Amino acid sequence: MKKILTGFLIAGFLFGTAPVIASPKYEKVLKKWTRDDRVYVWDNLEARLVWHATYLSPEFREARRQKMDEVYEWDQAELTKKIREDDDEARKNDVFFLVIYAGSSKWPEIGKDDATWRIVLESDGGAPVEAVKLERLPVTQLERLLYPFIDHWSHTYLATFPKTVRDGVPFRLRMTGIPAKSRLSWCP
Repeated sequence: MKKILTGFLIAGFLFGTAPVIASPKYEKVLKKWTRDDRVYVWDNLEARLVWHATYLSPEFREARRQKMDEVYEWDQAELTKKIREDDDEARKNDVFFLVIYAGSSKWPEIGKDDATWRIVLESDGGAPVEAVKLERLPVTQLERLLYPFIDHWSHTYLATFPKTVRDGVPFRLRMTGIPAKSRLSWCP
């Protein structure tokens, strides 16, 4: 009986973890491509800006597809369609998933003082570019699963920039405006 149980445990371990070993772990890839920052006012320690930004790199897109496939159990046609959509978007644009708390739920301004905020992508050797599209997204259970740093007070956005990021070249995402400034950096 002990040998049979041991055999089942070994088989379960080998077969149960083989796909995980073969593909990158989502959490590890999410951590690699996500940056965050917090800006507080010293007078009363009020949070002026708390944000997370995940760069939708090809590596992240692949890990995200695998995670979504675990949830939705896509057939081959759906998976192929998603791969094509991801590749098309990645060729044309640099996209960031943003989670932002800035003290207000007003849109399109982000922040308390009704100030306009700018989000700029900077890449070494290139001119800074502003987002061509900043789309506020509804938060669903899928987003909460994919981006566990989403909280009750933050809003989610998709920031789309013209293709600027190049392989192996550091880049930064900068948010400026009243009442705070912040810069997140990636060094791939």
